[in-house]
Amino acid sequence: MEEIRVMTTTTFTTRMDVNVKARLDDIAKYEDRSVSYVANKAIKAFVDERDQTRALIQTGVELIDKGAVVSSDAVNAWLDADEDTPFPLPDQSE
Repeated sequence: MEEIRVMTTTTFTTRMDVNVKARLDDIAKYEDRSVSYVANKAIKAFVDERDQTRALIQTGVELIDKGAVVSSDAVNAWLDADEDTPFPLPDQSE
């Protein structure tokens, strides 16, 4: 027998620009979804992205604390390189 999962929800009210609301309405209509569904998905994507960014920053701080530092010259060379170029290894100590 398949387990049924129930999502706990809460109400959230916000003010938004009328043009953004109109665009949200258009997206919901195009996707045949409620505006609440589309807004919830957008907010979840935003929160997930911020969580991932915070985790990457924390990883970077931990690496710096361990002395693993990549010079700005190495990072700039990587940014100017081909798209599939691997990220440079640490090349200086803190």
